[in-house]
Formats: sequence, C-alpha cells, structure tokens
Amino acid sequence: MFSRILVVVLVLFMVPTLSNAQERVWVQIEAQPSLLEAEARARAYADRLDFVNAFSLGAGWYAIALGPYSRDEADAVRRQLRNSGDVPSDSFVSVGGQYGQQIWPIGGALAGPITQVETPARVDVVTDTDTDTDTPQVTTIREQIAAADETPQEARASELRLSRDKKQELQIALKWAGFYNSTIDGSFGRGTRTSMQLWQEANGFEGTGILTTAQRSVLFDQYNALLQGLDLTLVSNRDAGIELQLPLGIVQFAKNEAPLVHYDATDGSIAKVLLLSQTGDDFTLRAIYEALQSIDIIPSTGDRIVSDRGFEIVGENSERVSYASAELSNGEIKGFVLVWPANDEERRSRLLQEMRNSFVSLDGTLNPNMSAGTIEELDQVYGLDIRQPEFSHAGIYVSQSGLTLTQSVGLDTCTKITLEGDQDATLVSVDIATGLALVKPKNAIAPLAVAKFAPQATTAGLRQSIVVAGYPYNGRLGVPSAAMGTVAELRDLSGNDQRMRLDVSVESGDMGGPVLNMAGHVIGAISHQSVDRILPQDVAFAVKSNVLTEFLQQASIKYQTAPDQTDLDPLYVTQSARDITALVNCWK
Repeated sequence: MFSRILVVVLVLFMVPTLSNAQERVWVQIEAQPSLLEAEARARAYADRLDFVNAFSLGAGWYAIALGPYSRDEADAVRRQLRNSGDVPSDSFVSVGGQYGQQIWPIGGALAGPITQVETPARVDVVTDTDTDTDTPQVTTIREQIAAADETPQEARASELRLSRDKKQELQIALKWAGFYNSTIDGSFGRGTRTSMQLWQEANGFEGTGILTTAQRSVLFDQYNALLQGLDLTLVSNRDAGIELQLPLGIVQFAKNEAPLVHYDATDGSIAKVLLLSQTGDDFTLRAIYEALQSIDIIPSTGDRIVSDRGFEIVGENSERVSYASAELSNGEIKGFVLVWPANDEERRSRLLQEMRNSFVSLDGTLNPNMSAGTIEELDQVYGLDIRQPEFSHAGIYVSQSGLTLTQSVGLDTCTKITLEGDQDATLVSVDIATGLALVKPKNAIAPLAVAKFAPQATTAGLRQSIVVAGYPYNGRLGVPSAAMGTVAELRDLSGNDQRMRLDVSVESGDMGGPVLNMAGHVIGAISHQSVDRILPQDVAFAVKSNVLTEFLQQASIKYQTAPDQTDLDPLYVTQSARDITALVNCWK
C-alpha cells in the first residue's frame, strides 16, 4: 500500500496534471520576436526546467511556456520558479488561447491553437504489484484534448456583453496588428468587421468577422507581447500622491528630489521615469514647464503644448524620446516624465499608453523639503543635468535689436543657435574667407551697449594695450569676463595682415568676442588660428577692425564709429567691452 501511494505522489510532482481542472493552462515566461531567438531561449530553459514549450503567437512573435498544468498547479509552479529566480518576474498564467503552431520541442504533439478543453485531463497510474521487487513500474498517460471554441452565434452573444471601453480596446489592438485604420469609437461597423475577418484569416481562424472569446484572447496576447519583460506594476506612491503603472522590470526607485520622484534604469540604459508632484498655481506650472525644457534628458526638438491648466512636452533625437505632461487641479500640479531609448517606438508608445491610462491623482503632494540630501549643482535642476550647448562663442552686438557679429566656425553644423542662452537666433550671413558671421535673434533683444568701431584711419599699434571680452566657460558665469593684454604683432603667424597676434590669455568661448583699445573702440574680434602645434598660453589672434567693418558693409549693416579720443580709465574700457559682448550657443 505504501509503495502505491508513493508512486501516485511522485507522478503528481513529476508531470503537470489536469486531474482536478476544467481547463489546461500554461506559465508563459517569455515572448520573442524571432523564431531563431525563441528556439534558442526554449533550448536554454529546457536545460534546467521541465515541460518547456514554444508556440507561435502570430504577427512574428513566439511564446515560451511551461505546461500544460491545472490552474492551481500553474499558480504554484509560477510562484516557486519566480521566487527561485528561474523565470522572469513578469511570467504569467495563460489559458493558451493565443498559442498557434508548436515550434519547440520540434515535432511536439501539442501543435495547433489551444483554448478551453471539454473534459479534464486524466493521469493513469499503473503499478507492478509483484512483491518480489521494491521498484514499481510507472506509466503515465496524458490525453490530448481538442479545444472547444464558440459558434458564431455564441461569439456574437459574448461580444454583446463587452463594454464600450472593451470594444475600443479591441479596435486599438486590431489597429496595432495592422488590420484596422479607422476611428476608435467602440462601434463594430463594416470596417471593424472586415478587420476582424482579415485578422482571423491571417492567424489561421475561419474568417467570420466575429471574434470568439478565445480569439480575442489571442489578439490581446499578441498585443501585450510587446510589454513582456517590462514587469508593468501598478504603483501607488503615497509621497507624491500618484498611482500609475510603472515598468519595474526596467526602472526602480532612486530618490526624491522635490518636485520629482526619480525612477532610474536598472539595466544601464537611458530609460527613466519621473513623477511630478507639487502644490502651486498657473505661474508655478509654467515655471516647471520651462525648467523641464532645459534638462538634458528632454531633447529640445519636438512638440510643446502649454496652457494655464497643463502642459505636454515631446522631445526626441537619435538617442532618446522623452514625454512629459502635467495638469493643475485644485492647487496641485501632478504628472510624469517617461524617457525611453530611440528606435523602440512601438514598445514606448504602448508603455506610454498604459501609464497614461492608469494615472490617478491621490491625496497630497511631494514634500518640498524631501530630497536625496545632496547639494544641487549650478548646472542642475530638480537633480537633473541641464542641457548643455555643443559649444559657445562670444559675439559683438552691432545693433540695438541684438544683431551679433561673431566667428562662423562650426555654426553651420548647429541644429539651433541661441543668443544669451535662450533667445533663438538664425545665421543670416557668413564670409568663409574671413571666418565672420552675423547672427540675428528671432525676437529683438536690447543689449546693454552697441559696439563703436575705431575710425578707418586708426590702426592697432604694436605693444598697444587692449581689453578683450568673452565667455571662456560657455556662459556658466552668467556674464562675460574681460582680460587685459597687448598687441604683440600686426599679423598672424602665417603672415596674414588681416589678423593680428595678441599677448593675452583667451579660451575657446572667447572666440568672436571684441578687442578694444584704451579709447573704448573696437579694433578687432578674437579669432582662431589653425596651427599644428600647441602654442604658449598667452598667444591669441584677432581679425582687424577694417575687415569687420567691410564685412558689415557687404551685408548692408549700419554700424557705429567714434572719433579719436584719449585713453580712458581701464575699468571703464573693461565694462564697455563686457556690455557689447554677446553669448552665442550652438545646440545639436
């Protein structure tokens, strides 16, 4: 008797059974977008797990699943394997209605769609009762049960029980699958019926134009296969007063940095989720909108919408696509930011849809004193790096509307040019021979002062004292800096007499900035010099003023000149140089 009981127990644990269930189900552990990858993954799982199968899901996707089991067995297996780390955390129990042709094991006997079963499976146990042996002989037999699907009449009846939202979700899934291209209205007219029929035929079903319950399950499993691996989980963040679905398979909580809650990537990717939560009014809302547009993880190119009640930002470049939105309601501003790698648009769109649909505002907002405890850097906002320009030049204001004379080097590669950090500008004139360019702000800006050029008869003198101004640290100081020096030579190192060599220390951000004599007049503009070796620190070059004014004349720009006068106080000249200096930023 003891040996017979032991045999039954062993059989129950060795083979997935269906003795007490009305359906057979599976533990789906992965979905792969290629046959070769699916076979490779199934083979890898089969090396350490039993009852590994792989099936076609249609639309080029393949599922890897364990089973079949009864419902209770599947739940127990899933829990055990998830706890041991043998299967992904987002593995789930599936009725198998979406499974088409079996592709692993090759030649397996469970090919074909699997839906509800008519009768429970049976396990027959045969034991050898010969008392002369202590080892019983065990044979197990599992019946392969044909799936019983709905008739068209039954399918229409079950369809009538769908809510409008469920019908819209069905149209969305059909649209994603490429069979529906009309309005998402929850009304099953001729267009929807045709799309259902085409989907049925493409997936090996009879084209009735009415999806059965099992077929709807297949469609939604295909639709949701994109999300596999993200471990979408409904998270209620009580600190922020926000509830929504988060891809915890990709991101995890990192820190609070009011007004943001940071969820950073766990896989080293650029994926990121931010929850936005703050009390405030429409002024606060717009301030947050402007701040988010300045951060590095939200590219500058993309659509922007803002009003007194909310905003929406889409930023995209070759590296990432970022989405940010927030709404103001009852004195609370709440929203989220999703940052996702580029070239994964289909999955990003699905994830964004799930996050938006699940977003709920709970009581309370993030405590403004709640942060990670670190001191925020000057080039950060809300604990995030501010977007930095590709490079910066200095420039010389030549008109009261902000027209700026600068160096052209590299400006033709910029996707955007700004003046003074945030004023959009355009490149209106370039002289390749002299390396000069004119930059015009899209909206007029009022500089503190406009350059006054030295008279044509006045030339720079050897050993003459000068003042130069620019932005040596890409505008990080917020204002231009100035330095004093002398004219070291009336030509550059190649002998070009349109330029002069200066004895003064400059940086790359000073390029294009003014050179003033001690009368306060512009006698040149800082230039670059292409050489094959590193020069001493205090060697710089400048385009002479006569070249600058000739370029302005050719561009039909009126400029100011001033008569000769005696030298002024160096502090006055220094301030004059800074007042006419512009910051020119190149963005990519």
